[in-house]
Amino acid sequence: MQWRQLSLALLLFVSQWGKASSVSETLCHSGQHLTQRGMWYNFPLHSPQPRPPARITQINWQVRFLASSVPQIDVMLCHRGICHRLAGLSGVSQQFRGIDSEGAWQLQLRLPGSGVDTLGEQLVRVCLTLNSQVNQTRGTP
Repeated sequence: MQWRQLSLALLLFVSQWGKASSVSETLCHSGQHLTQRGMWYNFPLHSPQPRPPARITQINWQVRFLASSVPQIDVMLCHRGICHRLAGLSGVSQQFRGIDSEGAWQLQLRLPGSGVDTLGEQLVRVCLTLNSQVNQTRGTP
């Protein structure tokens, strides 16, 4: 009986000591005209201000083109030397779950095929929303 009371007291103490809060931040990069097929275009996504240390829970991305329909485009997201292909021009992924959110992110796009496309595709913008969890301890704002 005493062990149960001690365990419950310890659990309550730990839950009051460490608290976690969710943070969401959207990073965007304005578009450009993509004309080179088979080449990866790199779009750096930086936070305008320092973020508190946090762990990714999920990411959302959206790639918008001027045209309503675009050819199949390869999409990749990179952070700290780790890259994952993303399915489609928008979606939700947990591939980076548990990774530290601090630092630069890069969204990369590649038009299919090879060579120069004189018409190209007009990219409007790429956005990445980082959903993460910040662990706070007592005494930390």
